[in-house]
Order: sequence, then C-alpha cells, then structure tokens
Amino acid sequence: MGKLLATFPAQADTIQTVTLDEVQYRVRLYWRDRLAAWYLDLYLLDGTALALGRRVSTQWSPIANIKREGMPPGYLLVKGPAEYERMQFGTDVELAYYSADEVTRATPEDFGITVTL
Repeated sequence: MGKLLATFPAQADTIQTVTLDEVQYRVRLYWRDRLAAWYLDLYLLDGTALALGRRVSTQWSPIANIKREGMPPGYLLVKGPAEYERMQFGTDVELAYYSADEVTRATPEDFGITVTL
C-alpha cells in the first residue's frame, strides 16, 4: 500500500532520514517560492548525493529515470492535484514510496492513476 513520507509544509526546508526497502536515506524537501513548488534531494547516509533539485510534481516520481548505484529499488510517487499550494503538501499532496515488490505486482489503479487509451 506504500509508505507515506513525512512532510512539514509549515517548514520551507526539512531534512529527514527515511528507510526505503530496508536502506536508510536522507531526504531533503524544500519549497521554492519563485517556482511555487516543492523540491526533493535524495542522499545516502554517508552524504553521497543520488538526486538533487527534483521537482515534486503530482502523478510523477521525483526520482524517475535516475539510474545510479544506491538508488532505492522501488518507486516514489507524488499523488494529488496537478496544481497545489505549499500548505497542501502532506494533506492533498502525498509523497509515497512503494517497494520493488509492490511495484511489480501493482496495477495503475493501485496508485490511484487512471489509464485512458
């Protein structure tokens, strides 16, 4: 069902340690007023940068298409409305991690995504 990452919309810049697929990572979430969006940086605990300056856009993964050693094997998905305000982060806009096992057996509906052909 995915693991929701903690968000603190009242704080414009936070760093937290999260466990994803049994590996600990540092996640920085920060708001950019000029661009009116949240951004994500992902690090290994030793400080190695895996993904920097990734926009938190709904119905997308801020770590999509990054092929780098140490990346989480699962999928980080942002769910919510296409347009959002800063304070909606964590309520209307959720950042969820799905393990590699959950992703391989999931359907689009499991992620709240509608597929139209």
